[in-house]
Amino acid sequence: MIKFAIIVLAAMGVAEAASQCGVCMANKASCETESSYHICLGENKIGPFTCDADKVCTNSENVCEQKTNIQGDTLNVCGDDNGACQTCANGKLFTCASRTQGARCVNGAMSTSIIFDCGEDEICVSEAEDIADTVCVPKCAADFIKWTATCSNDVYTPPTLEPPTTPSPTVQQSLCADAAVGKTTRFFYAYGDSSCRSYVYCERNSVSNSYFETTFAGSCSSPNPYFNTAIGRCQARVPENCSTDAPTTIAPETTTTPEPTTTTTEAPTTTTPEAQTTTTPEAQTTTTPEITTTFRPEDR
Repeated sequence: MIKFAIIVLAAMGVAEAASQCGVCMANKASCETESSYHICLGENKIGPFTCDADKVCTNSENVCEQKTNIQGDTLNVCGDDNGACQTCANGKLFTCASRTQGARCVNGAMSTSIIFDCGEDEICVSEAEDIADTVCVPKCAADFIKWTATCSNDVYTPPTLEPPTTPSPTVQQSLCADAAVGKTTRFFYAYGDSSCRSYVYCERNSVSNSYFETTFAGSCSSPNPYFNTAIGRCQARVPENCSTDAPTTIAPETTTTPEPTTTTTEAPTTTTPEAQTTTTPEAQTTTTPEITTTFRPEDR
């Protein structure tokens, strides 16, 4: 019951501050959008003016502040990043991973390994952190304040990341050579692919060498799936130099496969000798001469 009362009273104060979008505030400014504002002089508004890049309109004396540095009593008056599901904007320490689960923010990103369940009959409301130092709010208090759960999913499911690329020794040499441009050290790290989840360690005998005697590849995994070549270690969020230093494409190793040789083998021709005709000579007919008997008259 005490927690209920504290959250309700604090929420009323913040609700009043959040309604200042388009209203002249104590800093004599009226935020009209997240990045534009008017100067308030009496009942008159002068402007509009625009904040510099990466800055938003706030209730601070400076009016425009870096978005990533907003915390404490300073509010992104017309912004809505505080209520985003699974995000850690504005220096937040916690965010919501599901309707009833909270998560720790690490280096400006939600940690996929530090997920916790809210209590029974509680929902996760990301914006409640700025009010009551918690993101888990009793359902009855949320209903009274007209808060709803920040996330619509019932249970957090970690994203499935494709396995990082492991470059071959030949590709490692190429990545090291590309990353060596402008470097004055014998050893350094290079990104192994465009996702910045894999890396290559590069070491040469001298700065002038174009060949790297020692190279090896490695990769990062959750909760720190991204590698930062500037500091040489894995971290939770994509490093700033990933977009500029990571290779966009990696040429695969070229393997020349010889074209198959077509050999035409003529079938051997077997000449069957013609059968020789053997003429058997006809059997000679021997005519036996008839014996002629001659009778003499005196023999009769």
